[in-house]
Amino acid sequence: MLAAVRAGMPVYVKAFDELATAITERNKIRADVLDKDGTLIIEKADAVKATEEIASQINALQGATADSVQAIEGISKTINEMHEISTSIASAVQEQTMATREISHSVQQASAGTSEVSANIGGVTQAAGELSVQSEKLRAEVGTFLAAIRAA
Repeated sequence: MLAAVRAGMPVYVKAFDELATAITERNKIRADVLDKDGTLIIEKADAVKATEEIASQINALQGATADSVQAIEGISKTINEMHEISTSIASAVQEQTMATREISHSVQQASAGTSEVSANIGGVTQAAGELSVQSEKLRAEVGTFLAAIRAA
């Protein structure tokens, strides 16, 4: 849209210039005609002054238009920068979401591993208890065996 505004600017500026030129020429001709009659010399000065004021206003309008175009360009640049920033933020949020999913998956795997280790520890504890009972039985049998050997 900004390009369209820029493209149209020379047309408007040219139109203003043509308008100012036409008004100036018309006022000069009218002033000359009035001057030849010798009756309205003061109006010639008024016409020239009016023409100068119109030209001044057109120049001011052209300046304001140029300032507006410059302001629109600045706004457009700011909007583009904001778009780039929001795109970067969206990308960072997406990366963070993926990292959070990976962490969650790792925590689930660690939890499953901890449960498995706990189950294994329970099995080892049970096996140790059984081994302790068997060890006591073996000690008693060895004691009986040694007593029998000593008695023999």
